[in-house]
Amino acid sequence: MYRSGVRELEGSTYRLNRQQYNRVLLNMRIITDSFIGYFGEDEFVELVGNPAGFSALCISAGLEDYSANSVLYVLTALKDSLTSDMGVGVAGGAFTERFVVPKEIERLG
Repeated sequence: MYRSGVRELEGSTYRLNRQQYNRVLLNMRIITDSFIGYFGEDEFVELVGNPAGFSALCISAGLEDYSANSVLYVLTALKDSLTSDMGVGVAGGAFTERFVVPKEIERLG
């Protein structure tokens, strides 16, 4: 049986408003703080890198559908919720944020 780590993401017109994003951000802060506190940074990076783990993270953050937009919202919430004292950071992003990755890596490092 062949298993791939690549997932087909369908683009959708599903958009979050600010209130829904704040709910996802609050959930993400609670999840990341608890998970890193219990299991550590290495296990958290493995969770985010695993397609099934990332899908579970999307669902537990409060996003019902798993689309390309959901991935964008979860990664943005992760970037906003992770702090430097947690030992994990997210660099890059969508649109123009993808061009400032070297500066963000220096800031995180």
